[in-house]
Amino acid sequence: MRLTPGDVEPNWLYFVARSSEAGRQWAEEYCSSASRALLDAAFQALALLRRRQLEAGEARLRAAKSLLLQLERAAPPTFLALQRWYYGALAYNHYCREEFEMAEHVLDRAHAAVRDAIDAQRFLIPFARDCFDFTFQRCRISRFRRRWQELRQRLEITCDVVEGRRPYCVLHDGTRLDLAAVRHFYDSLPALTVEERASLRPLYDEDLRRQRFLREVHVLYAFSGLVVPYIPAPSAPMVV
Repeated sequence: MRLTPGDVEPNWLYFVARSSEAGRQWAEEYCSSASRALLDAAFQALALLRRRQLEAGEARLRAAKSLLLQLERAAPPTFLALQRWYYGALAYNHYCREEFEMAEHVLDRAHAAVRDAIDAQRFLIPFARDCFDFTFQRCRISRFRRRWQELRQRLEITCDVVEGRRPYCVLHDGTRLDLAAVRHFYDSLPALTVEERASLRPLYDEDLRRQRFLREVHVLYAFSGLVVPYIPAPSAPMVV
C-alpha cells in the first residue's frame, strides 16, 4: 500500500494519515502485513471471479474470511474498514453466480462496514466515497436482470450521489456524509502541496467528475445492447 496522494484520484488513506496523529497511527495499522494479506486475498478473489474461475475465486474468499476473523481479534480499529473489501468481493461472487438478492444483501453489509468504521473514527470521512461503488454495483445488478425501470431509478440515485445531492452514507447520529462533507475534510487539511491538490481534482472539478460517471453509464448500457438516449445538463438530474 502506497501512502502517496494519488495520481488521478485522492488516496484516502494517505490523507487520513496526514490529518492527525491518530489518523497516522490508524493508517500504519491498516498497512500492516496482516491487513495486506487480507487485501491481497480479496483482490485475488476478485481477479479470479472476473475471469470466471469461480471455484478458485471462492477458495481465495475463504482465505480472506479466515484472515478477517483473525484481524477482528488482533486489530479491531481497522477491522471495520477491512470488512469492506471482503464483503465487496463476496458480493461479486454472488453476482457471478446470479444470486442477486444475496449480492445486494452483502453490498448492504459492505456499506455498513464503511459507515461503522467512520462512526468509530471520524478521521475516516474520505472513506465514505467507497459507498458510491456499492450504489453503482446495484445498477449493474439491475442491468444484468434487465430491470430497466429499476436501473433508471438507481442511476438517478447514483447521479445524485455524484453531484452531491445525496450522501455517500449516513452515520448513526444522522450525519450525512456527502460530497460537501468530504470536501470539507480536505479543505481542513493545512498547507496542501501542489501534488496533493492535483490528486483532489476529481472532488472539485464538476465536469471531470461528471464525465467519468457518464462514461461508466455508457459502458453499463453498452453491455445491455442499449443506448443512452439523453445526457442531462450538469445541473439536471440524471435521466436515462
